[in-house]
Amino acid sequence: MSDKPLETAWLVGDSNFLHLKESTDGFSYEVFHTGQPRKVAAGQISVQQVEKSPIRSPLAAARTLAIAEARLNGGRVARVSVNMLERFVDSDVRRRRIWEPETLPDNDIRFITSDYRELFRIPNGGTILVDYPDRHFAARCEHLDDYHTRINGEVFHICQFAELLERNGGTCRPEPELLRDEAAWRLGSKNYLTVQACESGWDYSIYDQSFHTVDGGQLDRPELSILEARDAILLDNGMQNRSRTQVGYEFVTEKAEAVEEREGAAKRESVLGQLSTLKEIAPEPKTGSKRSQEASL
Repeated sequence: MSDKPLETAWLVGDSNFLHLKESTDGFSYEVFHTGQPRKVAAGQISVQQVEKSPIRSPLAAARTLAIAEARLNGGRVARVSVNMLERFVDSDVRRRRIWEPETLPDNDIRFITSDYRELFRIPNGGTILVDYPDRHFAARCEHLDDYHTRINGEVFHICQFAELLERNGGTCRPEPELLRDEAAWRLGSKNYLTVQACESGWDYSIYDQSFHTVDGGQLDRPELSILEARDAILLDNGMQNRSRTQVGYEFVTEKAEAVEEREGAAKRESVLGQLSTLKEIAPEPKTGSKRSQEASL
């Protein structure tokens, strides 16, 4: 478990919220249905359960176990701000808003319609999935104040962003989590990123638009989920403001391998060609020394 207690909220499917809070015994959880004012389930996920889970991230393991124990439809799970639970009358968040407001985040990011109806909130630094009729991508969001956010490096008033989406037939929602050991994304229009689980954390490679390798390495943080690892890698490489469009992992790796093989073959052919040229222009070897030739006369 971490030094600082973890606390997260998740939108499970389209109709349930899951609240996870770390304790010395594991994770306590509460479940709320969007159409009901009170909690519909609660329980505890023990440290032993988390440790036995094949999922390496403790938070992801606890979340998956809680979803299964509460019998929720966990087909799509996305992280949201814990402040979204304030409206439920018997939630821990509602109690703390009254008695311990300093324990709740004050820098989450609101997403609204153009008439200011709130859709959802995400934690500062979280990601949204933006869907347009002809494209979709994930974007990192940074809190600036209650009415402004930076999305992929560009500053928006929250109403301005809502109007932009509506004008172009787009929608947005919290980016769903991935329970995978490998994934790939197109970063803007110039790069690709692959992330793959390894024994000590995550291996990654960054490619240009022609699938040439431009960087790579290892992130020694196995406790992170694959999306958290992706975002940490992009931050380390100064690419955190790139849009992220998920693409096939095998598609990217096969393209990169084909480029590497083609360039390797061209290099070998070039070396052989140079050797052949050197052989052609090399002088004929002498058959004997001058002294030996004179002795033979």
